[in-house]
Amino acid sequence: MGSTRATMVTMGLTPNYVPNMGVWEVAREIAANCKDADSNYQRFQNPDDPDFLDFRTSTAPRVAEVILLGCGSSHDDDDKIGQFGEGFKLAALICTRTRASKMTVLLPEHTIEFCFKDIFGETVLHAKVYNMDPAKWQYGGNTKFVCQVRMKGIRDIMDDRIIDNGATSHCWARPSNTPTTIFCKGIFICEVANVDSLYNYNLNSLTLNRDRTVATGESLPYGVAGLLLYHMTEDIADELMAAPQCWEVLTCLKSYGTPYNSKPKEMLAVAFRKRYGNDAVTAVTKPTTNLLAAARGFDVIHLPEPLAALVCDAPLTPTDLMAARVRTASTCLPKDTGFTSIASPNALYHAELAELAAIMDITQVTAEVCIFNDESKKIDGMCMVNADGCRIWLQEKLFAPGQRLERLRTMFHELAHHRADDDATPDFEFTLDLLGGKLACHILDQRAAQALVS
Repeated sequence: MGSTRATMVTMGLTPNYVPNMGVWEVAREIAANCKDADSNYQRFQNPDDPDFLDFRTSTAPRVAEVILLGCGSSHDDDDKIGQFGEGFKLAALICTRTRASKMTVLLPEHTIEFCFKDIFGETVLHAKVYNMDPAKWQYGGNTKFVCQVRMKGIRDIMDDRIIDNGATSHCWARPSNTPTTIFCKGIFICEVANVDSLYNYNLNSLTLNRDRTVATGESLPYGVAGLLLYHMTEDIADELMAAPQCWEVLTCLKSYGTPYNSKPKEMLAVAFRKRYGNDAVTAVTKPTTNLLAAARGFDVIHLPEPLAALVCDAPLTPTDLMAARVRTASTCLPKDTGFTSIASPNALYHAELAELAAIMDITQVTAEVCIFNDESKKIDGMCMVNADGCRIWLQEKLFAPGQRLERLRTMFHELAHHRADDDATPDFEFTLDLLGGKLACHILDQRAAQALVS
């Protein structure tokens, strides 16, 4: 020691505080604090001593942060899970009260050891702070903080419980018949049994109660479900879209409702487009609408209803072209934009257009017929009604030899849209019936007239 005299500081914790915590909580709290202080923190071990670990960071806390409750900086940032806050003091308490265990903090100008001392008739944890000569700092310029822990089994218990590259939230497949494992910023938190989850999770933030067993006062299956949306990342969105039956999304939507922010919606919309392509739409409850979308060239994707609602509710922004194409089958069809007529349609298809004009005369619907040739539209026909009147667009392939029936059928269908926007609605069906009745009356009247002449 650089000095034999130490400043004694009470830490206000008695030995019977958090009685169920042990060696794992010591390792977790120290690792969490070090990781918050330095994402590239290091751990060293003695090959001959399984009960020793040495934690080192490149940044140094103030002495007050290490020993005084309320002086940690994690309360200033919701994304931090430690940084020499209460958890670090608890680690010192647990290690000091455990037989044959010891925790020592080394800083360039101070060394801190921990012990129990009576105060007001109670045994209380104290920090012994020794002043040190910075010139004698033996760990080099890149290390500013060292925490040495000797505690039975600490090295073994940390195996597979720390994800060194866990700074980014992600999820990964969970082996069958195993509990769901929850990490926070690469630090193991707990396991959740009896949950129908497909994944283990590493989250960037997680609000926990003092014993680190439940989230925000709720059970972890419920709490993690919500946190998955509020802390969504592209990796998590991609994983959940790959297996949308996963319980987390459905449970969250049923319990929390629609998230208040747009981030998870946008990421799930992008994941949907990435997985299924630009011509995909989510299915709706009406089968005829889904069939219509499929007939017009769209890939209809059946997602669980809560997930489909979240994807389709994604905010639309001009810069987010991926999310902007996410629609339900009933709203995915192109509107009155982007159609261009072919050159000289009347000269090319005079006879065919005359037949279509005859249909409009019979049904008493006035519309301008235009012909386009653009395969990207994914449709054969479109009826557009605006202040200038009614315009019907027909794909040029309908005018090819042998396509007369398909051409007339499409024309008749589009004529029905002059008063009904959506297919398979009562208004549309009534209009189709009305037009069909007019055509039937015209045919019967012609036959009656021909019979009189003959």
